[in-house]
Amino acid sequence: MHREELTAYMPQAEEIFATRRDLQIWQYEMALRLAHDDQPRLGSENYLSEQQRRFRLVQDDASDAFARRAIAFKRVYFFRRDEEREFFAHQLDRVPDKLLHDYLTAAGWNRNPDEKSVTTATSLLRQLAAVRIAAVPDEKLRRDLQEWFREFAGR
Repeated sequence: MHREELTAYMPQAEEIFATRRDLQIWQYEMALRLAHDDQPRLGSENYLSEQQRRFRLVQDDASDAFARRAIAFKRVYFFRRDEEREFFAHQLDRVPDKLLHDYLTAAGWNRNPDEKSVTTATSLLRQLAAVRIAAVPDEKLRRDLQEWFREFAGR
């Protein structure tokens, strides 16, 4: 099936992402990829507008599916923005321990290639993540996350 043929499914795919709360990460990601208009170039006004519109759907999510949807969103809209990083930093308590690694990676733990230094929002995310990781009760998972944190925090 060609991209042109999939265009008819874009509204339905967006509706699935917007309304469903019972899917796995990969299913939310697939819905976003099908709904994603791949014509605008990364960083263009149209791309950022689409990203912002979909970010609002994640922001408004008060369900248990929040972390899965947030991870899927950032896997599709991987251009990291400080508004998103700051929001995701303040949502860390909503993330199940087993999803912390994926969530932090998706949220913008690392800088964008065009960022010369760590932004204030990235620093906030890292600071709050260190506290959240320290609170993980599973000792092995906590150690693994702390090792990963130390490895990437210097970048």
